[in-house]
Amino acid sequence: MTDPEESPATRRRVYRRRAFWIVLAIVVVIGGGVLTGLWHVSASPQFCNSCHIMRPYVEAWKVSKHHDVACVQCHYPPGLRDTLWVKFQAISQVAKWATQTYNSKPFAIVEDASCFRSGCHSGAQLESRGVLTFGRGVRFDHRPHLESAKMGRQLRCTSCHSQIVVGKHFEVTTSTCFTCHFKGTKDGRDLAPVAGCTGCHSSPRGTSR
Repeated sequence: MTDPEESPATRRRVYRRRAFWIVLAIVVVIGGGVLTGLWHVSASPQFCNSCHIMRPYVEAWKVSKHHDVACVQCHYPPGLRDTLWVKFQAISQVAKWATQTYNSKPFAIVEDASCFRSGCHSGAQLESRGVLTFGRGVRFDHRPHLESAKMGRQLRCTSCHSQIVVGKHFEVTTSTCFTCHFKGTKDGRDLAPVAGCTGCHSSPRGTSR
């Protein structure tokens, strides 16, 4: 109830104050809804595909083993602070696209934490799989690649899993293996390969034709 002894000027100030807070609440609600919508839209693969330089990568992702995993699940590290930082970087990329100052060869860093987030991969899972065989009898074990540094560098998931070849989204190509295994470490005239041929391949049986 309004005090009958209040002056008209006082009542007007009260009404203006109430109107201000009501309008502010409406702006906050609408603004929050718009920002939330933009957040979800910008995190969708469809948004990534809207940029023509990203289309080959999105098309490769669609036919990859990760086709049911949204882009942000890998490209955004877990944790709000890191996610906000990557989101800022993404906004800057949009600005570069709008001003035509972008790089035609996009580059992204996928943190190991993204691979090992809940519901995805885990170190224990990789170790339990033991030695895998792929291609033409090539043996591979995650454990020695992740436990210790190789050639003076600690390997990460993306050291082997990366899109070096367009069309192979986050897959391992044989050329990736060659980078380390055929490079070796040189000491004088001696060339000692990292693992040697039999480190990945079994000795041939019989003669090949």
